[in-house]
Amino acid sequence: MGANLYQMEEIDFTDFKVAIRTIGERTESACYKLLADALPNHQIDIVKEQPFKKAVDTSLRMGIASRKKWLLCIDADVLINRDGLFDLMSFALKSGEDVFAIQGLIADKLLGVMRPAGNHIYRLSLATKALNLIADSLRPESDMIKGMAKNGYSWHQTGDLVGLHDYEQFYSDLFKKSFLHYIKHKKHMVDVEKFWASNASEQDYRMALWGSLAGRLSDLNQITIDSEIIAETAKANFNISWVLEKNEYKYTNKINVFIEQELSNYKSSSNHYLQNRIFPKRNWNKKYQVEQTKSIKNRVLEKLGF
Repeated sequence: MGANLYQMEEIDFTDFKVAIRTIGERTESACYKLLADALPNHQIDIVKEQPFKKAVDTSLRMGIASRKKWLLCIDADVLINRDGLFDLMSFALKSGEDVFAIQGLIADKLLGVMRPAGNHIYRLSLATKALNLIADSLRPESDMIKGMAKNGYSWHQTGDLVGLHDYEQFYSDLFKKSFLHYIKHKKHMVDVEKFWASNASEQDYRMALWGSLAGRLSDLNQITIDSEIIAETAKANFNISWVLEKNEYKYTNKINVFIEQELSNYKSSSNHYLQNRIFPKRNWNKKYQVEQTKSIKNRVLEKLGF
C-alpha cells in the first residue's frame, strides 16, 4: 500500500486524492499498480467517463468530495516514474495559494518529445470555481486552466518528468490518437510523420501513419475529442479491421527498469528538432499568470497607455 512513500523522505502526501482517468487503455491496470506502489490504495480512484469534458468534471467533483487539499489526475495511458511524480507533488506543496494547477512532463512515444500531457495537480480549495469553466471544446482541461488564470489563479509548468505516455497502447488507440494529432497539430504533422516513417519498422508507428492519413482524408467538420466519434470517423476513412490487435498488457516487476531506461533515453537523445518545434525547453519551469493570458492586442494597448 505504498509504504515506500513514507520511507523515502519526511514529505506527507496524504492530502492528495488521485484520479486515474481511463477509457479502457491497455495500460490502465499497470497505471494503477504503479500508483499503488507509490501511494496508499485508498487515495486512488478510477474515473471512466466520456466525453473528456465529463471526466474532467467528475474528477474535480470527486476531489472536492474527498476533502483533501490536492487532486492528482493521471491518464491511464501514462506509466508513472515515482521519483518524477514525487518531485511534482512536492512542488505543489510548496506553491503559493494563488496557484490552481501544476503540470509536469511526459516522454511521448508518438510525438517523440517531452511535453505536458496526461498529468495535472489541482488545488481543491479553488476547484469549485473551476467547474463552471469546463468548456465543451477540443481542449476542455486546458481551457479550464486558462480560464482560471484569467480569473487570477495561475498555473505552473514544471520540468519534472513524471512518466511515459502512449507506450504499450492498443493499435486501435494509437490509430485513433494519431488521427486526433493530425486534427489538433496540423502545423507539426509533416515533421511528426517523418519521425513516424523513420521508425516504421515498428507497428506502433505504422498505425500512427495510417491514423494521420485517415485524418487527411476526413471531412470531419466539427473537431471533437469524443473517443467514440473519433474512432468511427477515423475507421471510416481508413480500414484497419485486418490488423491483429495486441493482447492484454501484462504487468511485471521489470516495468520500472523499462520506464527508467526510456526516460534516460529521452533525456540524452531526444529529437531536438521536434522538441524545439513542439514544446521547447524555454516553456519548462514556468509560471503562467493572468498577464500572460492576455491577447497580443491587449498587451500592445497597455504599452501604448490605453
